[in-house]
Amino acid sequence: MTYLEGAGGYSQKSKRVIMCVVKKQLAPRVEDIIQDEDPAAFMIITSANEIYGEGYKDIFSEKL
Repeated sequence: MTYLEGAGGYSQKSKRVIMCVVKKQLAPRVEDIIQDEDPAAFMIITSANEIYGEGYKDIFSEKL
């Protein structure tokens, strides 16, 4: 999970954006947690073919 600082495109209000990668089978649980914590949350859910970084593939040893 990574926190990003953002601003609303219309409101210009400061916002904390959370970027999170989870395994497909955990996605429903994450959705439930988000719904419980912030029913008005904006979510984008997509699949990824490859993930590089700590805990995943090493970007310097794998071919892109």
